[in-house]
Amino acid sequence: IWTEFDNVEVSLARGNGINIVSNATTNQLTMRNVRSAYSGGYGIYVNNTQTDLANGLLFDKLNVEYNGRNHSTPNCAGVYLTGISQANITNSYFEGNCAYNTADNTGAEIRLSGTYNQSVNIQDNVFNLQYTENGIYNDTLQTTGRYDGNKFTGSGVNGLTIYIATGHTTSNVIVGANFSSSPTIVPDVNGNTH
Repeated sequence: IWTEFDNVEVSLARGNGINIVSNATTNQLTMRNVRSAYSGGYGIYVNNTQTDLANGLLFDKLNVEYNGRNHSTPNCAGVYLTGISQANITNSYFEGNCAYNTADNTGAEIRLSGTYNQSVNIQDNVFNLQYTENGIYNDTLQTTGRYDGNKFTGSGVNGLTIYIATGHTTSNVIVGANFSSSPTIVPDVNGNTH
């Protein structure tokens, strides 16, 4: 799949705002100037089930706000990624996702989960945490990437701006300089904050 979404808005979807679930190769997917807001499920959901991981994904200038309005969505997130070999999330704005979600109390603006999320870089974004949502939540088994240049603000009471929980020996997430009004980085099972 070679696809580009540019200047797209999805609002008030009953399920996921943008839903990409594929058992075929997903490469070179670009979302630029995309807004997903007030969806019942995830704002943007990418689940690559193909054995060849998704490669070359670019999410640039997203506006992802107040998705996850369904109280029972597990692993709720504004943006959810799994099965990724390489992706960049840059220059985007996230606010209030999973505000009403009580399924597992781990709602997040961005969630990386599953077995693989390799070379997923989250850089130069604004996370306006409003309720109890986390900023970046990564519980992927094998994960690599760089998180830097992000700004975490807002009145959220959770305080977890970046949560990383991986125990795989080849996982390596580099957390660079980020601005946060309440910085909390949870170490992985090895005690590393990468």
